[in-house]
Amino acid sequence: MKITLSVLKADIGSVGGHTLPSRKVLARVEEVVREEVGRLLLDAHVFHIGDDIVLLVSHTQGPRNPAIHELAWKAFREGTQVAKEEGLYGAGQDLLKDAFSGNLHGLGPQVAEMEFAERPAEPFMVLAADKTEPGAFNLPLYLVFADPMYSSGLLLSPDLRPGFRFRIMDLAQTERDSYIVLDAPERLYDIAALLRDSHRFGIELCTRQNLHRA
Repeated sequence: MKITLSVLKADIGSVGGHTLPSRKVLARVEEVVREEVGRLLLDAHVFHIGDDIVLLVSHTQGPRNPAIHELAWKAFREGTQVAKEEGLYGAGQDLLKDAFSGNLHGLGPQVAEMEFAERPAEPFMVLAADKTEPGAFNLPLYLVFADPMYSSGLLLSPDLRPGFRFRIMDLAQTERDSYIVLDAPERLYDIAALLRDSHRFGIELCTRQNLHRA
């Protein structure tokens, strides 16, 4: 069975400027999301990083599923209402439109999703940050997927040894998505040269090279 992990975040109001959401706002968002655990969702965890509220949900609906994104929109909207009642700073500032359009891409909230076949005891880690450079995770992801001094699996695992393919976005291009695909270790220096500029370039995706060569 394939599992989808969806991470959806938005700033819908905070205490004392760009600090953190109030307890009531966070509780209301979590309440809306938890209502769907066991129905639409397999599981859910709601937390905040700075003033951004983050929804981490697992489900079997696939990426960009309208029902999942609509649930997130509903949670953020209801949390915004609480933020307005409390007079919080920037209430609803990441909700740019009044109507949900089918998915959250292109609206205020940010979305990252991944679908995979779950293995026994499948581990995963979510990196979250607020008020950083767009490429804040360039270095840790580079070390994990390209540097055998940090990631010994690149040396020890036959599946990982062929390396990874990096899809790197040029974040300075605002009119359309612009990216380059580079393979590690073959283009390691080129990858490093781009990722050093964390203000302009960011990793969109890393995939195993042997998946492409099969």
